[in-house]
Amino acid sequence: MGRKTSPALAKIWIRRKERDGWPIKKICEVYGISRSTFYRWYNKYKSGELSIDDNYLDIEELSKDLSEVEPSSGEFLYRYRFASSHIEVSPYLQPEVSQGNQSSSILSKGTEVETPPKEELPKAYNKLYLYLLPRDPYWAFAYWEVPPSHQQGISAIILRILDVTEDQPYLHYDVNVGKTFIGKWYLPIGVPARKFMGILLGDKNGELVELVRSNVIYLPRDSSLPVSATGKKIPLGGSLELKIDWAISSLADYLSSYYLWY
Repeated sequence: MGRKTSPALAKIWIRRKERDGWPIKKICEVYGISRSTFYRWYNKYKSGELSIDDNYLDIEELSKDLSEVEPSSGEFLYRYRFASSHIEVSPYLQPEVSQGNQSSSILSKGTEVETPPKEELPKAYNKLYLYLLPRDPYWAFAYWEVPPSHQQGISAIILRILDVTEDQPYLHYDVNVGKTFIGKWYLPIGVPARKFMGILLGDKNGELVELVRSNVIYLPRDSSLPVSATGKKIPLGGSLELKIDWAISSLADYLSSYYLWY
C-alpha cells in the first residue's frame, strides 16, 4: 500500500471536504492525489466503510504506509526506524601537541588519555513545553514536558497536529499519548510542502484543556520539480505565470523559515 492510498490520510482529505468545505480540486492539488483516488475513498466514506468521526490517528497504520518505497515516483520516502551509529576517528587524524622538544599525537596508538566525565542531561526541566522539528518531507519529531504543577486531574495527554499553511488552521489529526508527561515521538505527517503546529491538550474528565502550543515547522518538498503556491508541481516547460507563482511562493517559504528559526 503506497502513501497516497493510506486510510489515515484519506480521512484527512474527506474532513477537508465535509468539515472545512474545500473544493475537490484544491484537495487533489494540496495532497498530490488524483480525482479517482479521492473519489475511491470518498465512496467508502459514503458507504460507511470509512469513518471520520474519530480524529485520532492510527500511528502504526500511517507509519507502515510511509515505509512503503515507491522508486518510480521520484519521491523521498523514509522508513520509520530508530538507529544509532558509532563513529570512530582514526588515531592518525588527531591533532598534535607539543611536549617540550617532542611532538606527539593526542590519541596515538597505545596512549590512554584522560577525558573529563560527561555530565548527564537532566531527565526533566520542570517546564511546560512542546517543540516540533521537521525530519523529512513526511515526518516530524516532537518532544514535550508537562511538569507536575500541570498534571493534576489529567487522565491522558492528547497531541494535536494542525495544518497552519493558510490563514485558518485545519485539524490534521490527534494522537492520544496516554500519561506520557515527558515524551519524544516521531510523527508521520504524510504531507510535504506544508506548515504544521502542535498543541498539547489535557483530558480532564472528558474535557480537553489546552496546555501549551509548539513552534511552527515547514516540511520540505518531496520532489525536485518546482511547486506553485497551491502545491501543484510545475513542469519544466510550464507557463510564465506558473513560474512567477512558484518564485513568489518559494520566496515566501524562505522568509517564513528564516523568521521561524531566528
